[in-house]
Amino acid sequence: MLNNSGLLVPKLNNARRIIEAKKQDYPEEQYSNLIKSLDRFTSAVVKINRQLSNASLSEKQEDKYIESLKKIAANICKFGNKWGLSNLNDVPVIVATQPTINLSTLERKMLKKLNGGQKLLDLLDNQNVPIIKKISTTEEARVALDALRRGEKVEEVSQTIDTTGKKAGKKNKGEIDILTETEIIEVKGSAKYATIEQPDSDLKVQVEKYIQKVKKDANVNPSKPQRKIVIHLTVGASNGVIDWFALKASRSGVIIEVRTGQR
Repeated sequence: MLNNSGLLVPKLNNARRIIEAKKQDYPEEQYSNLIKSLDRFTSAVVKINRQLSNASLSEKQEDKYIESLKKIAANICKFGNKWGLSNLNDVPVIVATQPTINLSTLERKMLKKLNGGQKLLDLLDNQNVPIIKKISTTEEARVALDALRRGEKVEEVSQTIDTTGKKAGKKNKGEIDILTETEIIEVKGSAKYATIEQPDSDLKVQVEKYIQKVKKDANVNPSKPQRKIVIHLTVGASNGVIDWFALKASRSGVIIEVRTGQR
């Protein structure tokens, strides 16, 4: 059984930030107790998430942890309702939703034909790979398959970005999740992008690398249409995140589109 427990920590962190921003509205002891409660919830979720990431778990053990997680989720929801933290209302639904890593036979055949597709399939078939990693990899695969269905020519999945200049040869060059003839697609499955005010630093750095690649490709092949950057946030995007990318596109001169939803 798979689960979305990894999506709960960003929601709890966001709830903590909301409480911290209103610190002056609470008596000191009450504020302290609220923060401690959120920290206890977070620790409990992280602990179970770590246990569920163990590839050697038996089905019985996994079911036991899932049931514990559901009870924690119900308590988180009650806590959110009591203290007006509406972003915690859907926690039980998130936990009850079971994402699938099972691709159909046809989907596997389509993916295998893509450059880098076999690498993704090998990762999904590897029993030693944690469930959470398999879920994120499946999301990338499904977005790549969606691009094919939209008529896009998918050139490669999980492509390493080559760098030049002082940073050339560095270990962390970055990676493009999906490269099509017209798009560079970055896939993110975290729920935090639906609540935070702007992208986290890692995504900002990744987007900057994409912008540099788009401009470099345009200089090399000026007659070829410029690719656009697509940020695909499967769980959703806040207005702040969308606005940040719109401003980034305006300043960089590169088209950046935010897409949301599962594929």
